Amino acid sequence: MEKVKAGLRGLSADQKLKKGKLVLDSLSGNPHFPFPVPPLTELDATCVELQQACIAALDRGRIACSRKETAVATMDLVLSRLAGYVNGAAMGDSTKLISSGFDLIKRAEPRTSIDA
Repeated sequence: MEKVKAGLRGLSADQKLKKGKLVLDSLSGNPHFPFPVPPLTELDATCVELQQACIAALDRGRIACSRKETAVATMDLVLSRLAGYVNGAAMGDSTKLISSGFDLIKRAEPRTSIDA
């Protein structure tokens, strides 16, 4: 059964923002996912907050950097929850999963030979 992953490990705040916007665009009006949990309004608000926090943190102030860290953690949570919703709603249908904007989980491939 195919599944999607949030795929957030190792991404910078800007990359997470781009991923959030991609998922927002992909799920908006998508008939396969009519009632996403959390709602897309929450994802949109999280994207806006992260974008503003990234801009504010450019001066490297402690409060601004703390706000950015909080916004990144919120984005991680929202995207992880949405990936779980997409997996449950799509029921393994790869066409529906791909239309969500998330990446598919790569399946393990069997080894054909073992090196010495």
